[in-house]
Amino acid sequence: MTKLLTRAAASAGSIDPEARTVDLVFATETPVARYSYDLGDYQEVLQISAAAIDTSRMDSMSLLDSHRNGSTANRLGTVVPGTLRIANGQAIVKVKFSRKPAADELFQDLIDGHTLPVSVGYSIQRLETDTSKTPPTATATRWTPMEISIVPIPADPNSKTRKEETVPEQSRTEITAAPGTAPLSREELQRRNDIRAIGQRMAGAGIDEAFVEEHLSRGTSLADFRSAMLDQLAERQERAPTFPVINGDRVSTERREFDAIQSALFARAAGGTVSDEGRPFMARSLAQIAEHVLERQGIRTFGFTKSELFERAFHTTSDFPILLTGTGERILREAYELNQSPLRQVLARVGNMTDLRKKTMVKVSDFGLLQQLSEAGEIKGTTRAEASEGYQLETYARRFDLSRKALINDDLGALAEMNRAFGRAAALTENVLVYSLLVSNPAMNEDGKALFHADHGNLAVAGSALDAANLSVARKAMRNTKAFGSDGYLTVIPKYLLVGPELETDAEKLLAAITAAKTSDANPFAGKLELLVEPQIQDKSWYVFADPAAYPIIEVSYLDGTNGPTVESQMMWDTLGASWRAYFDFGTGLTDWRGAYRNPGQ
Repeated sequence: MTKLLTRAAASAGSIDPEARTVDLVFATETPVARYSYDLGDYQEVLQISAAAIDTSRMDSMSLLDSHRNGSTANRLGTVVPGTLRIANGQAIVKVKFSRKPAADELFQDLIDGHTLPVSVGYSIQRLETDTSKTPPTATATRWTPMEISIVPIPADPNSKTRKEETVPEQSRTEITAAPGTAPLSREELQRRNDIRAIGQRMAGAGIDEAFVEEHLSRGTSLADFRSAMLDQLAERQERAPTFPVINGDRVSTERREFDAIQSALFARAAGGTVSDEGRPFMARSLAQIAEHVLERQGIRTFGFTKSELFERAFHTTSDFPILLTGTGERILREAYELNQSPLRQVLARVGNMTDLRKKTMVKVSDFGLLQQLSEAGEIKGTTRAEASEGYQLETYARRFDLSRKALINDDLGALAEMNRAFGRAAALTENVLVYSLLVSNPAMNEDGKALFHADHGNLAVAGSALDAANLSVARKAMRNTKAFGSDGYLTVIPKYLLVGPELETDAEKLLAAITAAKTSDANPFAGKLELLVEPQIQDKSWYVFADPAAYPIIEVSYLDGTNGPTVESQMMWDTLGASWRAYFDFGTGLTDWRGAYRNPGQ
């Protein structure tokens, strides 16, 4: 038999007997052997990061008995809201066991020191394949946990559940010649082993042992066996249609339908063109779409009121919340990107942080000049000064409630405007934080002097107008910038001119290419600088910046690479309706003063 390597989900140290809770590792990045017609044998990997895991259902997830979700009788407990954490490539949640007899027995097993295999049910929204490896890998870079189950043995690989065990590619049932018969050739052994292994992987899809044995005895080649198996599965599909999930990088029927519905929802909410596949869903109300999705999940909705449809759609493992959240997230993202200021979008370097602790950026001084090697070949050592700047992430969030009336009245406009407001708010939050940091002119840890300071050579002696002469002074000052801990000059090349609305027209004239009648009338800055306009600059001050890729002044960071806000939704309990929340972890700080110049203007 294939060897299954299970992994304990809980340890005694993570159990709280009084609260009836335990921490469970429900997913890791350990590759799991899979098979598809497109890729053949491949390794599936679930990416474990905040950006990859869609948490829209996390706070209402159930702990089930062996993936049986047809009745609440099979629920052993629930995931404690807000407990998801990611550590060392593991996704961990805290679950609370109910007081049902079945749950009591399992919880007592944990207290007694037993371990319980855990399996997660999930759907994949985005899959990236790499066929350059042997075997190929398919990485789920966006996936949604649906439920967590306690299982007696690992589920079938094709059951749409993820197990915390690995099935090594070599772990197959080996077929050898029976005693007293002629030994099989290496090629025949390989053929039989390969066919047997494929049959085992596809058992859950309807390929039974009799089908495999028939083709083994016929001497069917591996390629012909794959073809025969495909015909068998197609015939089975026609008898009892199903809607499979993503298989390799081939988009399934279910995936196409999901995208079609989301296209229709987005077109109705935000305008634009609907896909051809989405047109049939344009005339359907939210209640009708909820009904359609529930029926696809095998939930009979005959006799349901609109209110009951929304209640079931949000409180089961249907795709309805994902459809609404995904549509809203797309609207939010557009508004978020449209409202970012150039100071944040162009001049700020983007970093990443893995926790909420303060980030320290260490700067080490230059060597100065390299010294000529002596005849003895001695290389002289040197010391280097250090300085550091730092900042940390903070969490920013807002919530919006969509009333039961709005859902029943099919008010997609309210959903769209809510998400546009979320997007604008997130972008404006970043803009204000970055601009406030710049104009506060804080002291740099390197020397205790302000970001823009006369001693740094990056602050005009007195405010002056934006013209060619003063812009030339700024360029000269940046060219005279010295390296940290050295008398050597850096190659600081001005690239951006940053102004507010007051100076926008003057700046455009200054940077415009003019065909001059004589040399003295030529514009020396034509085509030399890129103009950026920051609406928050309400006076006549102006700035010159070098390319942030070479000399960054400001850095912004997000938690675990999740650039921008995350949107989640759930049905409310205390009031009738649904609730959406948008949040993100964001921080900004100064990295250096070299590479920027400020003139207060006049």
